[in-house]
Amino acid sequence: MGSVSTDEARNLVASNEVDVIDIRDDDGWTEGHIPGAHRAGDDLEAKVESLDSDRRLLIVCEDGKRSSEVAEELDGGDREAVSLEGGMSSWSSDGLRTQPTEDYEPASSEDGDESREDAAEAEAEAESA
Repeated sequence: MGSVSTDEARNLVASNEVDVIDIRDDDGWTEGHIPGAHRAGDDLEAKVESLDSDRRLLIVCEDGKRSSEVAEELDGGDREAVSLEGGMSSWSSDGLRTQPTEDYEPASSEDGDESREDAAEAEAEAESA
């Protein structure tokens, strides 16, 4: 089948028609993943084998390139697998929900707050001048 759009993927996930396997690194996974996704970790083969062999797989990476290759490999074997076109970048840019891990703290959260405060101070100074 190849790849599916974010709309198609969202419908497959919502209707519980696929098992989602996220093949991104720890940072990508921790930042946010499709709710209910399985983390491939270092052993994709073991993860695939641990899931119901009758269910289709949706393979996800950051931009859709690696997941396309992995899905093609799996689909050529004994599993039906598809890739998310554009990966998590497309999923996120389409405004679809992600699930961060409990211990995720954006690295730029403090910097972002300071930047907003700095911008507010600069704006106040400009208005008073």
